[in-house]
Amino acid sequence: MKKRLGMILCISGIFLLIRSSIDTKQMTQLINMLAVQYWPLALIMLGVSMMNGRKTRKK
Repeated sequence: MKKRLGMILCISGIFLLIRSSIDTKQMTQLINMLAVQYWPLALIMLGVSMMNGRKTRKK
């Protein structure tokens, strides 16, 4: 999960560096639109992460 979050932060940072002239209001509208259209992806990702679970070593 930490790796995924780190990757998302890196990609968003690179995107913001390249397109630094983006209006914050425009960006929040885009994020809201994506969240409304693609909310089932959050369920899929949650389900996959629950199926994989934590892998622990047994000694």
